[in-house]
Parts: sequence; C-alpha cells; structure tokens
Amino acid sequence: MRRVTLRAKEARRILRGFSDRYPWVEAFIRVRGRVEAVELGVGRLLIVDGSPLILEFGGFMVPTLAFEEALNGLPVVVVDMGAVPHICRGADVMAPGVRSVRGVFERDGVVRVVDERHGKALCVGVALASSSEVLSLGRGRVVKNLHYVGDEAWRVLYSIK
Repeated sequence: MRRVTLRAKEARRILRGFSDRYPWVEAFIRVRGRVEAVELGVGRLLIVDGSPLILEFGGFMVPTLAFEEALNGLPVVVVDMGAVPHICRGADVMAPGVRSVRGVFERDGVVRVVDERHGKALCVGVALASSSEVLSLGRGRVVKNLHYVGDEAWRVLYSIK
C-alpha cells in the first residue's frame, strides 16, 4: 500500500468537486486540507487530513463507509437480512431484497444501503432505478454496489483509521 500526497491544486480540485456533488459535507472537510491517495484495484482511496473519506473511480467520487457525515445525507435503500451476506461479498442489490426506501433519488444517484434490523450501512452504490420505481420492480438489479463492508477499500481504510 503506497500513500502519495497530492499536489495542492489537484487536492483542491478534488475536494471542491466532492463538495459540489455532496454539499452537506462542506462543513466536515477543509478545501485546503492535506490529501493523500492510495491506489486500489478499482480506483483510489483519498485520505483527507488523515481520515479516509473519499473513493474515486475515474473521476466519479463516493464517500467511504467511514465518512458517516456524508453517508447520513444520502438516500437510503433498506434491505432484508437475507441480502446482507451477498451484499457484503460484493453483489449488487436485487429488487426482491429491498424492504423500503428513505429519501428521493433518481437513476444514477448515489445511495446508501442498510440492513433492516440494525440500520448499519452495508454499501454505497449507484441506483439503477429511481426511488419511485425500486419498490414496484419485482426482479432485477436496483443498486450497483461500488463500495461494501469487507472490500479492498474497506480493509485499507480500517487499517488506516
């Protein structure tokens, strides 16, 4: 695992882009903070002022599961307990496992997936259907899993924390 400190100009660009996409996190990150990057197989993990906060996939950024302040602002897809082990192994969220939806989101919007019993975040993903369509779909994928409990990024971020 190699950590590289990003140049100030690139760090500002990344943090501004993240703040534009997720405006409620602006109070929790400093635009002039020190940003380090760890290359992963699927993208890179960005560490802001010592905290692993952002995952970047070719310009597309999502908050890590450790960045609770950012996760709290995302719409939520609640899944039944039968879906939990599959999601924690990287499977996409399937329509039959969805119990409810909290918040409004469009197709291609970033969502947080939680289990119905504990309300713990299992993954961060991209919606493949809007919030109004998710519950009416009887089958198929509804959320593409980008970052989940136990993946490479999760293991790295908890070794840093």
